[in-house]
Amino acid sequence: MLDHFGKPDLTLGASHWKQQVAPLKALNHVSCKLSGLLTEPRPAGLSADDLLPFFDAALEIFGSDRLMFGSDWPVSLLTAADENPWQLWQSAIATLSAAEQAAIYGGNACSLYRLQETHNESVSAK
Repeated sequence: MLDHFGKPDLTLGASHWKQQVAPLKALNHVSCKLSGLLTEPRPAGLSADDLLPFFDAALEIFGSDRLMFGSDWPVSLLTAADENPWQLWQSAIATLSAAEQAAIYGGNACSLYRLQETHNESVSAK
């Protein structure tokens, strides 16, 4: 798992990061967690929306079946007050189908971590 996009140097831009991780495209067993960008050091004036090219590159390299959402909570609270990680993630995958979005938001994690569904029965009910 390439966690936090592999912690790219945001000052070098998304195209540089894309070149660095491009070899991972051929490694079908490697996935990427879409997390951590908002708390990485970035150049002054670089907004959350300026990070969207990193998501585009990740989608191109890994595809929606090898990506998963990571909330970064509570570390994400350290970002600027006007930057909403959830809004950034929604913008980044807005053009994907509902099935692709569902995979990124949880389905891929279930598959990759071999999680099984439960019936969510309350412990107190037992």
